[in-house]
Amino acid sequence: MTQEHPNPNPDAGAAGGTGGAGAGAAGTQTQGSDAPWFSKAELGLSQDTRDYLATKNYGGLEDAFKAKRTFETLARDRNALTAPDPAKLTEWDGWTRLGWEADAGKYGESVPVYEKFKGDPDYEPFHADLVKAAHELKVPLSQAKALADKVGGLFQARNEALDAATARERETLDAQLRTQWGKDYDANVELGRRAAKAFGLDSPDMGELEAIMGTPKFVQAFHKLGKAMGEDRLVTTTNPGGDPRSPEAARAERQRLKADRDFVASLDDNRHPHHKANKERWQKLIDIEAGG
Repeated sequence: MTQEHPNPNPDAGAAGGTGGAGAGAAGTQTQGSDAPWFSKAELGLSQDTRDYLATKNYGGLEDAFKAKRTFETLARDRNALTAPDPAKLTEWDGWTRLGWEADAGKYGESVPVYEKFKGDPDYEPFHADLVKAAHELKVPLSQAKALADKVGGLFQARNEALDAATARERETLDAQLRTQWGKDYDANVELGRRAAKAFGLDSPDMGELEAIMGTPKFVQAFHKLGKAMGEDRLVTTTNPGGDPRSPEAARAERQRLKADRDFVASLDDNRHPHHKANKERWQKLIDIEAGG
């Protein structure tokens, strides 16, 4: 009896089997008979799609479409949102479900002006433009309210910081003027105000200029003008000197004084500190005008 020789390489069969499996895996990228269904050329699928389907367990095209339909049904039933195109955010159909209102009027009604700026003739038009932009950019209504409050708060903080800085600047300049003018400070302040009145500014006008320039700057500027003009040429309610010489000039001066509320009030108020001087001033102008 002939003795059979043992297999000299007992793992050869296993290796061969493994090799066969490897060949099958490689077949997913080929057109061989063992290639998966999604690698068929007639389907026209890209390599990215083939790689994706290789991770799934679809038995064929029918299974893939069935899975797609199931996913869409579940997403719709759960009210899921599709992702927007970053390049076309304002065209996304999900904004309404997030709270955006197509009716722009609802934004005007529901987004109030920041409390601090209600009635502000400068801020309210800005607020209207802000609300309009929020609607156009599909900002949800609740977020538009929060945005308006945030912007209003930022403006308020900015204004408060600006006011504080202006107040510090005025205090610094006033201290410098007091040091520079010393005992003449009050007299120089009065000269500046007289010069302002000589230019036809009444109290409201001076108040506005002081608010814009700051009281120290206002006083300093008009003090320089007063010094340049000469005190004896300043005609104001507190300085009745410098009478006009001609009837025409007297008439013009009386017309100017009629518009000076402080002057007019002093004529009828016996307790006014300049009542007597201004009455005399007024009568003198009348006399000069009549004398002509």
